[in-house]
Amino acid sequence: MMLQAEGQGTSKGARSFRASGKGFVQLKCLTALSGEQKHDLLYRVGTSAVAGRPGAEPPRGPVQHDFAQSAVSELPKGEGAWDFTSCVDQATQKFTVYPGDIAADD
Repeated sequence: MMLQAEGQGTSKGARSFRASGKGFVQLKCLTALSGEQKHDLLYRVGTSAVAGRPGAEPPRGPVQHDFAQSAVSELPKGEGAWDFTSCVDQATQKFTVYPGDIAADD
């Protein structure tokens, strides 16, 4: 799982979590896969796993992706940007990004 900051301009440092507070969650397969066989994954992505916690949002998706075709997957445009600052637990200064409803089809 990778987190990528959303860019807010062209100046140095504009594409950072500190500058924007927003970003994208991507899933990346680190194993080289053969294109001869499908390696589908159906997944959802959510933040703040405990309902009722600050920033809790229902999982987004589902997304079905064949990692044999592309090693990186993300939510569709318009669904992918998260406001990570709204997910921060003020007591711990942390937030949780989690996969939800994962089902693999190999």
